[in-house]
Amino acid sequence: MAFTQFTKLFTSCSGHKADEASSSTGSSKPTSLSELKETLSNTSDSTNVRILSISEYKEAALSLAIAFADDDVSNYFLDTDERATWTEAQKWDLHLCIMEYMVVAHVLKGLVTSAGDYSCIALW
Repeated sequence: MAFTQFTKLFTSCSGHKADEASSSTGSSKPTSLSELKETLSNTSDSTNVRILSISEYKEAALSLAIAFADDDVSNYFLDTDERATWTEAQKWDLHLCIMEYMVVAHVLKGLVTSAGDYSCIALW
């Protein structure tokens, strides 16, 4: 079953949009990276640490993607000669897909925790 979930995630990655995962907050959809960051930080209840399940991978991945959007190591995989013609939206989709993969891999073979409502994610 875990392999099936991973396969579904892997085959569907290219179609993800950043605002789809953010719709789970229940409020109007943020339209920029700064609005997404603000939405995540304003909905946090950092007093409760909990273990995340596979059903929460998109929200956790979005939080990580936002946190590492300007990270040099994360961008190393995006800013390559092969992707020189890609739009920022295409690069964002790949970045988000990589984070989704990381979260799913850790849920299946490790531990994923959140302090609050996805604003603080730990992969173990």
